Amino acid sequence: MTEDNGGEEKAGKKTDEPVEPEYRVFISVPYYGTENVEKIESAVEKIFPGTVFEKIEGFGKKILRGEGGTLRTLRERLREQRIRDAAREHLRLLRPLVFFLNKQAAYVGKVNFSDGKNPMGDIQVEVRVEKEGDEEKVVEWLTYIPEKQAAKREREERENGAASGGGGEYDRESA
Repeated sequence: MTEDNGGEEKAGKKTDEPVEPEYRVFISVPYYGTENVEKIESAVEKIFPGTVFEKIEGFGKKILRGEGGTLRTLRERLREQRIRDAAREHLRLLRPLVFFLNKQAAYVGKVNFSDGKNPMGDIQVEVRVEKEGDEEKVVEWLTYIPEKQAAKREREERENGAASGGGGEYDRESA
């Protein structure tokens, strides 16, 4: 995956936005004879563009598998739907990073996390990272909220300043 502009200088000020980590996305979606496979592919592509699909049939099951998509659209949908906090809470403890999304919601371009127990099947998403522990970086990047990070940083700076006797670094913005 390529990196986005996270952490770059913006208007002379360094941002805290995390850099898009290295990852691979794997999709698995069960489907039935009554379902239109092209519509399922379309639903997945609305959230994970660039996914390459293959159909697998055997043992009375049909599965659509995909690989190679990006998480950038998922990140944007989480922001648009204002569900980054809820997504962070849902994803932060998952190891490996495997989660489910509702097929019908994805078909209309919406993100709706699921428990994976929908009788018609859900979109199973597995995000694989190269280094152990990078799952947290993926979750942080997906659910990053600039305002919350700035408030957290300011709080930490105040706490660190109080702990060190109030010295601390010179703050150019307040000068």
